[in-house]
Amino acid sequence: MRGSNDYVFYLTRNTRFNLEHLREKLMESHIISQEDKFDVDFVKTLLIVRFDEIDFNDAKKDVLPFIKDTSVLDIWSKEFFIAITSQLTNK
Repeated sequence: MRGSNDYVFYLTRNTRFNLEHLREKLMESHIISQEDKFDVDFVKTLLIVRFDEIDFNDAKKDVLPFIKDTSVLDIWSKEFFIAITSQLTNK
């Protein structure tokens, strides 16, 4: 979960993302098909499913060597990432 700090950073700044590019990359990776309805709500669903699968204790251990202030990891949890994902927008 190395991109988590970036994820939080961009979410808090309401950064737009390229929905079409993301769609293409997810199709290339066989995560979605061309028939899938693809919009921000679908992206949120994909993220929530992924957050539900992550072992956040392992994720924290993985990034500890790269984090100066490890207290930022205290909030990392499935519930935290699902909650902030509700803020995801592309406007």
